Amino acid sequence: MSDSAPSTSSSGADQILAALRRQATVDFQATGDQRVQRVVELVDGLSLRQPADQETQPVVEKWLERAVANAPDSTRDLAETLQRHVTDIPWKLAYESVTDNEYVDEMRTGYAFALVAGMARDDFPFGPFASDELLLGFSLQAPGIHYPGHFHAAVEVYSVISGTADWLNGDRVWTPRPPGSVMVHDHNEIHGMQTHDEPLLTWVAWITDPESRAILE
Repeated sequence: MSDSAPSTSSSGADQILAALRRQATVDFQATGDQRVQRVVELVDGLSLRQPADQETQPVVEKWLERAVANAPDSTRDLAETLQRHVTDIPWKLAYESVTDNEYVDEMRTGYAFALVAGMARDDFPFGPFASDELLLGFSLQAPGIHYPGHFHAAVEVYSVISGTADWLNGDRVWTPRPPGSVMVHDHNEIHGMQTHDEPLLTWVAWITDPESRAILE
């Protein structure tokens, strides 16, 4: 893929992927973090298409528009591209098999994620691009939702498109992170998110161990 704008004949999924690549490039230039650059490299290697599921969630229908409206100029291209083509990628609830966690119960209506790239499996939807090296997509978290501390073997890159929320990282300190913030979580590093009065929209990538599972504390 190139940095040039996608042609008008490209699919919505292609346009989302191109916008994600542009934002990841900007984020790498801002941070100099080679793990963010790795996202760009893996995106450039995507070619295999697979049939994508069609699925949405109430949190997307209720909060995506506001999240896009709140996006600053630096992330607006990606936010608006996602909004235009939101039905081209499937949205799924997290931790559907967890039944004994009060925060996860709240997340049933207040959190969803969508895959753009990755291999489909029982706990992830079919995104439009197949990859056994990368999981790439978006998360949307409604106001007032606590995503509890969790970890996974995968090295993970998070970039905030819209919304200031508190983030928990390996130091166990909750820190406000505004749009444009980039967080990289290492193997099995604890992290979590707490929203307040605005929705949180991110792009997120697993750049190692894409077959691993997230585990709640």
